[in-house]
Amino acid sequence: KVTPTEVSSGLVFQFDESGAQNSTSPAVTVQVPATTAEQAANGVNLMVSLTQVTQEVSSEMPYKKDNGDSVQFNSKVLEFSLLQESGGLITVVNLQNATEPVYFRFHESAPVEGDTCSYFDLATNTWSVEGVTLVNGSD
Repeated sequence: KVTPTEVSSGLVFQFDESGAQNSTSPAVTVQVPATTAEQAANGVNLMVSLTQVTQEVSSEMPYKKDNGDSVQFNSKVLEFSLLQESGGLITVVNLQNATEPVYFRFHESAPVEGDTCSYFDLATNTWSVEGVTLVNGSD
């Protein structure tokens, strides 16, 4: 279940499968600041894609990051993209130059020493930490 909410600070999406059969995963929250959403829209329709990657697919992904560290999944693997739609053409938004970060909350607890957050870079076929900062949920 995905629950979108528009707040003055931006867009918030909550992916919650707590009601799903055999689910033990906590809800994942994605927060897109208003300025980032406006930059991403760039005057056209803005859409969101949030997909849970299946266990079969995630098990086939490499277990090494671009820096050589091993990957251990502490949450479901999700794909989140902002999309632009104009005249029926849909493109994925590049947020590399966004002025504010997109926040993902995977757990209610503080990170443990050694925890990192990464994303799967399709261009290099590796897990990357480039542009990612792990913060305490209360920060």
